[in-house]
Amino acid sequence: MNAPLVKLNTDRGCSLRGLGSRALGILVLFILLLPLHAQAQGAPKGLSKDDVVRLLKGDVTPGRVAQMARERGIDFQVTPQIEKELRGAGADNDLIAMLLEIGPNTATPKPTAAASTANPKAIGLASAPITMEVFGDFQCSACRAFFETSVKPVIDDYVVPGKVYLIYRDFPLDMHPYARQAAQIANAAANLGQFQAIERALYDKQDEWIAKGNIDDVIALSFPPGQLRKFHDYETHHLNDINASIERDRAIGMQRHVNQTPSVFITVHGKTEALPGGNLDYKLLKKYFEYLLGQ
Repeated sequence: MNAPLVKLNTDRGCSLRGLGSRALGILVLFILLLPLHAQAQGAPKGLSKDDVVRLLKGDVTPGRVAQMARERGIDFQVTPQIEKELRGAGADNDLIAMLLEIGPNTATPKPTAAASTANPKAIGLASAPITMEVFGDFQCSACRAFFETSVKPVIDDYVVPGKVYLIYRDFPLDMHPYARQAAQIANAAANLGQFQAIERALYDKQDEWIAKGNIDDVIALSFPPGQLRKFHDYETHHLNDINASIERDRAIGMQRHVNQTPSVFITVHGKTEALPGGNLDYKLLKKYFEYLLGQ
């Protein structure tokens, strides 16, 4: 738990009761912004996760926090766990999407869940000791359950620390009429550095679009105004490349005898093994990772 912003010293009779609400708000905001002002005297430094939480809890609006983040950048990656903490502090969809968009700008390289430059649908370090490939279908309910209960903690516990390199591979099933449509917009977003954001939006809101295929209407609120249009512009101009990427993933899956989604493959020391299909329990996956890392 963070230390209180202002510690009351009862021995000296220190109290904030005499301040009016406006003066109190100004004082709290000054305390929050003082470290940022000190940073500005030297080289610019991105907002930390704790900075963002303190600002939000200090009644700074999400819009103002977003503006500050764009001006300074941030020094953290928005993982599912951090997103939950930020939302608990008052972050809205626009702020979360913007933080995912700009990503960390720290000067010192460190393992993050940032998208791989080699594969826009991969996150983490390609040099990680374990590579995890997930063949998925965005309209598949089991894929959604696996993403929510297992993939998110894998990102927090293994991808961010640099232990697992996570690759998503498209395997839209013919039985799902909107799976390819979802894969196409996801690939467009991925090529614009927004795969994590689009993956979350599609899975988190899956129940809202699978009946009618109204993907745009459902996920629009997960992105800043105009961002969805950028995805579709890219999709329009690169549709052949996007479809080719989807088919390459499907071909890899067929070669590995994938017949259901999600299907997971783990590669360690150059050897690739298929895990049992379906929604793998995270506790079992965690034990398996710890076993591999201990070898």
